[in-house]
Amino acid sequence: MDTKKGMSVSTRASEAPVLSESSAGLLRELVAHLRQNRTQLREEWARRITRAELLTAMTEEEIFAEATAVYDNYVEALETGTFEALQAYSRRLSERIIPRGVETDEVVGIVLLLRRSLVSYNATSAALSSASTVSPWPG
Repeated sequence: MDTKKGMSVSTRASEAPVLSESSAGLLRELVAHLRQNRTQLREEWARRITRAELLTAMTEEEIFAEATAVYDNYVEALETGTFEALQAYSRRLSERIIPRGVETDEVVGIVLLLRRSLVSYNATSAALSSASTVSPWPG
């Protein structure tokens, strides 16, 4: 059982996280927010990637296409509680972009920028801030 900011999460290796009722409600609210603000959040994330000079081996169009795919996979994983598809996509993405000269730390950097983009977009929303601090992965 992992508890962060009042959210209770129980995980087992091969199962989706088991959330408390209040945590599940916050997660549903977060997913709805992410879907409703998809365009703005993806654009903000892509801008942050470019400003941080990450993924410089890729064109802006490629960055936006990958940001879109990662974002959509991330939201789907949050909604379903299953992360295998997101993990598989992440592996395929790394296999495609690392041989092109993208460094591993750049891949980690874009994930951190996604979180910052999500939180900063609606910093006044307590539900978004609370829900985004809970890691859906065990550990």
